[in-house]
Order: sequence, then C-alpha cells, then structure tokens
Amino acid sequence: MKKILLQKLMVGWAAFLLPFYIQAQAQRSVVSLSQSNPSNIGWNQPSRLMPFKTKGAFTAVSIVWHQQPGFERQRFFLSFSKNGDTFEGLNLVTPDPHAQPARDQYISQLYYIGPDYQYFMLIPLNWNAFDSIAVHFFDPGVSNTDAVEQMPVESDQEACPCPQPSYMGRNDWCPSGDCPPDATPQYTTADHLIIHHSAGVNVSSDWAAVVRSIWDYHVNSNGWDDIGYNWLIDPNGVLYEGRGDGRLGAHFCGKNGGTVGVCMMGDFTDISPTYSAIDKLVSLYSWNACARGIDPLGTSYHAASGGDLINIAGHRDGCTTSCPGDAFYPLLPQVRTAIKDRIENVCFGVAGSEEETKNEMVAIFPNPTAALLHIMVENEAVGKVDLVVMDAIGRQVGFFKGFEKNGPTGNFDLNLENLPSGMYWLKIIQGEDFSMYKFAKQ
Repeated sequence: MKKILLQKLMVGWAAFLLPFYIQAQAQRSVVSLSQSNPSNIGWNQPSRLMPFKTKGAFTAVSIVWHQQPGFERQRFFLSFSKNGDTFEGLNLVTPDPHAQPARDQYISQLYYIGPDYQYFMLIPLNWNAFDSIAVHFFDPGVSNTDAVEQMPVESDQEACPCPQPSYMGRNDWCPSGDCPPDATPQYTTADHLIIHHSAGVNVSSDWAAVVRSIWDYHVNSNGWDDIGYNWLIDPNGVLYEGRGDGRLGAHFCGKNGGTVGVCMMGDFTDISPTYSAIDKLVSLYSWNACARGIDPLGTSYHAASGGDLINIAGHRDGCTTSCPGDAFYPLLPQVRTAIKDRIENVCFGVAGSEEETKNEMVAIFPNPTAALLHIMVENEAVGKVDLVVMDAIGRQVGFFKGFEKNGPTGNFDLNLENLPSGMYWLKIIQGEDFSMYKFAKQ
C-alpha cells in the first residue's frame, strides 16, 4: 500500500534554497486523461510518473478539468512522491479565482514542487464526475544570475517628478525568448491601480523562474495571450515587467479596462509582504498615480466595473476573492497614505531648483547598515534637529529628538540594532523644513 504523509500544501521547499550556477532550458509537458477515450488505459489509476526530470529549482504544476454534466463541482486531491511509494502532501485542488474558464471547465491554482519528485497522484472523490483532466507540468529552468534591473527611459511626464522605478524587463526574466508578449495587445488608460498577491511560494532562490512559471500558467493553462499582470514584485523588492504599462491586463475578473495590475509575489494570507516589496509597490504606484493624476486616497467611477471603486484597490474590492490576502489587505490604507506622502513630500520635495538645494548636503552611511547609522547634514540652518525613522508604508518606527546643529555641519548617530531588516525612510526635521532619505537595515 502506498503511504501518504499529510504535510503542508507545498512540498520540497528546501529545493528553493539551493544555489544555482548554470542555465537550463525550460521544459513543458501535459498529461491528458480522458474518460471518453477508450485508448486511455488506466483512467482511474491514481499514481503516475511525471513526464520529465526537473532541471531547475522547482516544477510548477496546474490542472485543467472538465466535469460530466449533472455533477456538482467535485473536489479532488493532488500528491507527489520521490520514489513512487511514499507520497507527501495531500493538496486540495481548488480553482484559481483569476481564471475565467468555459462552462463545466475548471483551472486549478498553481502548485510548486521540488526537483526530486518523480511521481504524482490524483485522488478525486468520484472519478465518474470528471470527463477529462489535464495536468500541466512546467520546469522553468535556471535564470541568468547576471541580469540586473534596468533603468527606464526618460519619462515625458514633466508635470510629475516621481520617477519610474528600475525593473527587470521581459528579456531579463526570460532571456531565452520563449515567453513572448501578446502580438496584438489592447491598450487602456488607467484610472485605477489594483493590488494582487500570487498566492504561491514565499521563498525562492530564483524569482525570475517564478515569473516564467506564472507566464506559462496564464498562457498555457488559462489560455490567455500573455501573463495577466502589468507588473510583478518579488519579496526582495525586485520589479518585473509583465504586460507593462498601458496594456490591457487580465487580472481583475474581466473588468480590466482602466486598470494597472501589480502582483506581489507570495501568499499573504497569514504573513505580510516584506518591507522591500512594499517599498517598491509604493514607488511604482507613486509614479503611476502622479503621472495620471490619480488621487491615492480617493474613490472614483470605474467604467469597466460600472460603479465606484477605490482608486488604489485590492483585488477583492472588485471581485469575489480573498486576494491580496487577509494579512496584507488591512495594510492597504497605509499603502495609499504612503503613496500620497511619497508624491507630495518626496517626489515634489526633491524637485527643487538648483538654487534651493545647492547649499545642502546630506550623507547617510553605512547604507545598508547593520546597527549604527551615521547622518551628516551640511546646510545653513542651525538649532534643533529631529530624526524620524519610518517603514516602507510610512509608519513611524523610531523617533529621535534632542539633537543640536550649532554650525554649518551636524553629525548624528542612530543605534538601529533592534530594527528589523528591511527598507526604511529617514525624515530629517529642521524647524518647519524636512527632507527624506531611503536606507536599508541588514
């Protein structure tokens, strides 16, 4: 008898931590099972060999199934094994809320397994309820570790000083060229900015490979023309170009007109995104909101939905879903406030003329810091200096007052040893004036 060990939803997570040094090509295969095909011997045989041996850090798995007419939506389970004997994980297969399948067709969420697994097992509660089942396997291979974020071209949005953040372009996260964009894209002018989570892995050694697996899932399982999101952000704060800005996405339950959709990669049902990821989200949507004149704290009419929608909305604000996760969704009001503050106090605050800024210099070092942060302020102001440390969404996490600047140069030290690792903002207050600077805590 085969043994099944009940574990967490995903298996083999140690594989995501393995280092990688060589490039490997992607592999894709589909195992199709059909009850109506008499040549399909062993239709209800639960255990099967996977179609290939994984070369990369993981294999992404998704399932597309059709039910027989007259049956209610049936549940079934998915499990994996390294040796064909002991199966690990009994994963309840649930439909992906982003997918918009045909009648009596369902598409599962995306699952990830480590490279050592060779067998899979399907366990429906009733085989007779299914007409066909297709199990999609995708090994994204290994990414180019030399790829770096590219700086965007100069924007023509002269009225908005918020810069477009650097990002990984499609050729960076898919250098082989086998993740092509939609050849006939549709375009839209965004008036609403939507926030998602991928509901996938929270730890990976190769996030570009995760992006490729999401592209494959959206195109080859869902049947879309391209990856559904306009942008994606990994837990390290790296931004990836999906469809890109201005292109109509496929992320908001068929109401995609007038939106930009960003996916925060990870499952934020029980945990929040990292500071680095939130900071990049705030940076991206500060640029979007500022350039398009979108009020980050407002609500306005969204034509594709036919009603009012929060300007910077979570996926669940317009669709029946828990996305972007129960732990992340309550933080969205603070994200909106951080975006507004970034536009007003950072983007416009650093856009002064040369005459206004030439006599001021601020140095923060070491950056990143492990404990002690040294600040040097050189300007004409003297007197009291207050220092405020804020996290990526503008929450105050430290307040330091009582410093005095008695001449043109002031030097101040902050002990941040107990501050968690992440991206932060330092606000330097001198009388009625202040300036803000980004730093990282290791």
